[in-house]
Amino acid sequence: MIRTRSYVPLSQNQEELTEKRLELFDCAANEDDIHQYVSGQVPAHWHRELEAFYLLSGEVRVSAGDQAYDLHRGEGCFINTGVLHSYTALTAEPCRFRSFVFDAAILAGAPGSVFDTRYVRPFLAEGTAFAPFSAEDSAYAAAFSAAFSACASETFGYEFTVRGALSQILLLAQAKAIASVPAAPQEERMKAMLAWIDAHLESEIRMEDLAREAHVCQRVCQRLFQRYLHCRPMEYCMQKRVIAAAWMLSTTDEPVTNIAVKYAFSSPSHFSRQFRLATGCTPSEYREKSHQA
Repeated sequence: MIRTRSYVPLSQNQEELTEKRLELFDCAANEDDIHQYVSGQVPAHWHRELEAFYLLSGEVRVSAGDQAYDLHRGEGCFINTGVLHSYTALTAEPCRFRSFVFDAAILAGAPGSVFDTRYVRPFLAEGTAFAPFSAEDSAYAAAFSAAFSACASETFGYEFTVRGALSQILLLAQAKAIASVPAAPQEERMKAMLAWIDAHLESEIRMEDLAREAHVCQRVCQRLFQRYLHCRPMEYCMQKRVIAAAWMLSTTDEPVTNIAVKYAFSSPSHFSRQFRLATGCTPSEYREKSHQA
């Protein structure tokens, strides 16, 4: 089954939450447009699963760890486990994509198998954090298409096709080593700060408190946000508040004023102004559009 969505469900430490229905064959196939997400961005998150991404149209910036890469139509990428990453639309035109988020155990098979010990486990531990694929990488496109078609049809035995195609993609990614897995201490500090922000969206967030959570000074806190998210900490906090408010607008009938108060905006007008800057429409307009979708 192909999944479409405009929101990434996250735990408090920014880990993407896996749907319960994926327990038997933990492979989610997605198809959507980056513009369907608030501000045209899939926000920074991470997951224990591997991810393969393919861009069908438009232009997208992928931030993976502390690096950023621009992808164009017909290009894609592979992201290792635990890597903090996000996607941002760079053009007004549709930025349609397909992706797989899947458990490495699908490829590894039984623990201690040759697939596990020779290929999968070394890649998870020491493989590239991010592997880009250009439009000329026909093998990647072919393997991706085969896996996606199998997920769309779900005919008997489709899991074998998906497993074989994703295994081929893993081998291609191993040959595309661009950057090693990001240094754990810096990445873990970022995850800790992002988790703290999510837990405090309904109250005032101060730089000194955020820096204290990561056991760094405020200057280092600023540098980490610039390095990994390419924005200032308070800009990120505002973005997360708008995303949380957008989710409430689309899924509840809570009054706009109450939502503004809940997420610590100084006034309803401040909320409306920030929301329009991020989404191009007022909270009321966003709610109406989401209910029509």
